[in-house]
Amino acid sequence: LLFNTVVVLDSDGAYLARYHKANLWGEALMDAGADCKIVEFTPAAIGVTFGVFTCADLIHAWPALDMVGRGVRHFVMPLAWSNEMAQMQ
Repeated sequence: LLFNTVVVLDSDGAYLARYHKANLWGEALMDAGADCKIVEFTPAAIGVTFGVFTCADLIHAWPALDMVGRGVRHFVMPLAWSNEMAQMQ
């Protein structure tokens, strides 16, 4: 299996969280995680909870809106984006 995955590390390098992308976009060689879960993490140094999603997850209701419903107000969203992406929609 090959997943598009976000791994979150704390400022000291400690593992905090892992998220497998749920909403694939033009990723024929990737597998969608069968048990995608909402991922939240709180860095000890700042005590703020963040939600995690990536790239094309932004244009889908899940997982972002579910996290907002749970009270998450800060997000980390790594992505690959270019001007051409807007024309693909």
